[in-house]
Amino acid sequence: FNLESTPRGHNLLINKGQIDGIKRDDVVISSSGVLIGVVDDISDNHSRVVMVTNLDFKTTIKIISKNISGIATGAMGGGVHLDFISENDDVAEGDMVVTTGNDTFPPGLIVGKVTKVSSSNDGLFKNIKVKPAVEEINLSRALVLLR
Repeated sequence: FNLESTPRGHNLLINKGQIDGIKRDDVVISSSGVLIGVVDDISDNHSRVVMVTNLDFKTTIKIISKNISGIATGAMGGGVHLDFISENDDVAEGDMVVTTGNDTFPPGLIVGKVTKVSSSNDGLFKNIKVKPAVEEINLSRALVLLR
């Protein structure tokens, strides 16, 4: 019911809470399988969701159709960054990024599309930016995956 901006990023307030069975770390998605975020704080009748662009957000990811895995972290206005992708890995603009299921998030949730790939100064890992799919959807409805 509300989108709030904080110094750490964006949070979504939803009109369901403890009375509805919502718990901390429940995953929030769209009906089309787009990862919105994770429940961070709960009251009786509403909950706060940390969105994928929030600086406190992290999940394990993979590049669809390639055997490449890494970690997605929120980057506020920069969308999402991918960490631990080797300089030798073949990642290109337009590649789709999804969750791996190797953490608290189910596999196959859409994180977004790669928008920029560049070499890092250390020569080990690429700098990769992702446009979050959550920016492309209507946030008037969200699904909470109860544990």
